[in-house]
Amino acid sequence: MIIGIVVAVVALLVVPVVVPSVGFGVLTHVECQGGAVLATGQFWTPIILLNSPYRGNASGVGVGVLIRATDGEVDGVFDLDQWTLRAATNVAVLGPGLSRPCTTSGVASYAAGENFASQQLLAIGATSDANVGTEFALNGYPSVSFFDSGGPSGELLNYCDNTASQNQTASSVYYQVLVSFSGPNAGRPMWYLLPAPASYSYQFPAGSAWNVQFGKSVSPGDYDGGWLFNYTTCVNAKPAV
Repeated sequence: MIIGIVVAVVALLVVPVVVPSVGFGVLTHVECQGGAVLATGQFWTPIILLNSPYRGNASGVGVGVLIRATDGEVDGVFDLDQWTLRAATNVAVLGPGLSRPCTTSGVASYAAGENFASQQLLAIGATSDANVGTEFALNGYPSVSFFDSGGPSGELLNYCDNTASQNQTASSVYYQVLVSFSGPNAGRPMWYLLPAPASYSYQFPAGSAWNVQFGKSVSPGDYDGGWLFNYTTCVNAKPAV
C-alpha cells in the first residue's frame, strides 16, 4: 500500500515537467542558450555613432566617450571586440517563466576589448546621410554592420522662418548591428541588439530645413539612436511622403 502511494505521487510530479514550447510555464520554461562554438572573430563595434545636420553641429556622449561632428559629417567611436557564435539550443529551465525558444540557428555574444578607434563615416559638407558608410575595415579587422543608410525620410524639421539657431536633443538605448562571421559553420549574418546608451545634441542654423529620420527600434535593421538627416532648401521644404 505504501509503495502504491509513492508511485502515484511520483507520477504526479513527473507529468508537469513537460516544458511548454511557447507561453508561460509554471514549473519550467524554455530559454534559448548558446551551445557549441561555431565561429569567432574580432570586429570593430560601435560605442557611439553621430550624424550632424548639414550647416549645423552635433555632439554625443556615450559610455565614457564624447564625440562631435559638424556640417553634415558622420563620425563614430568603435571598440575592437571579440565576438563568438554558438549553436542555438533550447534549454528547459526550472521555475516559472515565459518560454522563449530559439528562432535562429545561432546565438551571438561579444566581449569588450580595449582597442579603440574613431572613424569618419561621411565627410564634412554632406547634405544627405543616404550615402553614409555602414561598415569599414581598419588595421586588418572588419566592423559589424550598423545603421541602414537607405536615406532619411520622415518628419520635416523646418526652421526656414526662424531668425536664430535652434537646438534639439535625442537619446539611444541600443543599436541593431549585423555580425558576419566567417568559417564553414558561420551560417548567415546574425542580428544583435547592442547596448549603446547615449545622448545627443543638435544645433540647426536658421533659414534651413531637413527631413529627419528619428531613432527607432521596431525590427532588425532599424536604427535606434541619434538622428539621420537630409537637407532641403526652404523653397523645396515639404513633408516627406
